[in-house]
Amino acid sequence: MVDPIAAVKASCARVAKLSTRVQINDKACHEFALDLVLRLDELRASVQQKDNALFHDYWDEWTLSMGWKPQTIEEEASAMASLHLLNIGHGHKKLLRKLKLGQYKFGGYGSAYVTVMEGVGRAALKGHIDSQRMIEWTADETNECFLLPSDSLFATQITEILQESGSALLSKGYSSLGDFIIKTISTLPNRDVSSFIDHVISLIPAFCDEIAYKLSDGKVLTVHFFKKAFLLAKDIPFRFRSRGNIYDLKGLESLTVMADNVLPSVLRGRGILVLDDEASKKVASGTLPMGGLETELRALSVEASERIVCIVNENLNDKDPLTSAELDLWLWGVLGKEERLREAPRHFTPTTVFY
Repeated sequence: MVDPIAAVKASCARVAKLSTRVQINDKACHEFALDLVLRLDELRASVQQKDNALFHDYWDEWTLSMGWKPQTIEEEASAMASLHLLNIGHGHKKLLRKLKLGQYKFGGYGSAYVTVMEGVGRAALKGHIDSQRMIEWTADETNECFLLPSDSLFATQITEILQESGSALLSKGYSSLGDFIIKTISTLPNRDVSSFIDHVISLIPAFCDEIAYKLSDGKVLTVHFFKKAFLLAKDIPFRFRSRGNIYDLKGLESLTVMADNVLPSVLRGRGILVLDDEASKKVASGTLPMGGLETELRALSVEASERIVCIVNENLNDKDPLTSAELDLWLWGVLGKEERLREAPRHFTPTTVFY
């Protein structure tokens, strides 16, 4: 098995060495990291609150308000994993605002995550989201549960991901995403998170977040990110470790940040990522195709974050080391919500099914 976490780190570091359009400002990176050393307690208090509020409390409040009561861990895990599977749609913000969908409790419309969360909740309320149901999922059901026009790209992506994932699961004898998770974890040596992620990305295409990146010599480098698979692995112990030790995946501290379109924007806003004029214009235009510049933005976000974590931990005394997952939430959930950085230019790639 090729370690998927190591593959993300190595491929993103390689892109960082090769990229000329996007570069890492080492001085700004170092200054940012040293400031985090002084603010580490604040960071940890903030990210714990954000993690609970954004990913867990909101889901629990929504499903509880709808009266959803899962009967088994498998049913609950299937719904939770479906949320991560379908955690896409950042490029459809304009559509969601027009439709008045995706509203946080405190904020405006346009959140793809909230749209998906509410849609999965409606789907779960109608019954267990098992493999057969996923295979038979229709465009009308996407419209009914997610409230999206059936002819929209976002709706098509959701429908096709569910159908494709259900087929993949059933082809290996798994009755649902929850069944896959439980059986996979129960057979893992030492409950190793890298092994779990490898099983996830090997079976389900919508979790296999990687892209072919063309090099200047014509060769192709496969760049790995696995954002949704990392988030799924991170969420399992949080939700289920109290139900049994088998859900307590080991090695979560080795995960990288989960690169999307927010992290590059925040790091650029803090002077850590620097774009040349042409790249800046392309980002300002909004929409980028998958690959090329889009890959460089994500990859250098991962590499810059790895450098920040390394510098922070080299300068800590008696505190626990900072993890990339903690930094991810600080960048995405805290700094990314500041008005100045929230309005900073972000790229959008509507065609991707990975973020």
